[in-house]
Amino acid sequence: MSISNSQYDAIMRTYEEKQNRSRHLLTQRTNEVYAKIPEYKALDSSVADISLELGRRVIDG
Repeated sequence: MSISNSQYDAIMRTYEEKQNRSRHLLTQRTNEVYAKIPEYKALDSSVADISLELGRRVIDG
């Protein structure tokens, strides 16, 4: 028993809407934390920089 194209499209549309809402909430919450704790934004940025540097080192050998 398979689903029709319209059923599939409806399921995917619902899933995408849920993803978009979740992404929006995450952005809002992250911005709220950054506003309340400015040091956290700097820490978050430094973690990304360190991760990038370690990735480069792994690739370069």
